Amino acid sequence: MRWEDIVAEIAAQGGYTPNLHPKALKELEGILQRNASTAKMVAAAIIKLCKNPLPHDMGGVGNRLGKRNETGDLRPLLYVKLRDIGIRIVYALSHAVNDKDRNRIDKTVTIVVISKREDMEAYLDALRRKADLPADWPEEWIK
Repeated sequence: MRWEDIVAEIAAQGGYTPNLHPKALKELEGILQRNASTAKMVAAAIIKLCKNPLPHDMGGVGNRLGKRNETGDLRPLLYVKLRDIGIRIVYALSHAVNDKDRNRIDKTVTIVVISKREDMEAYLDALRRKADLPADWPEEWIK
């Protein structure tokens, strides 16, 4: 399985357009090459979160990240956890008006981190990469 296969599956099923932070792409490629069963679980989680990536309190599958002493301010990033394999997928949402069709909104999921939770690794990586993201998320996501 490859990232292109995951994107094709998401496009076929509809949902938010997926993007990967360059470092998250390397993390995903490593997972896809190392272990087929883990790769299937991660791919399924990405497909599921692209269908409905909103936070739980808005009817979606995501968990909100907040502001903590250990990790800093991760608002408005979200995450899903794959408990069986100890991996967290941290992501950001964006809604932007389409440049060509002003009546259409482009909805994007940008996956920031795909990593183990050990020692807060996934969240610390997310904090470092957060600055690379456009800040065009709606205000209601920053709670």
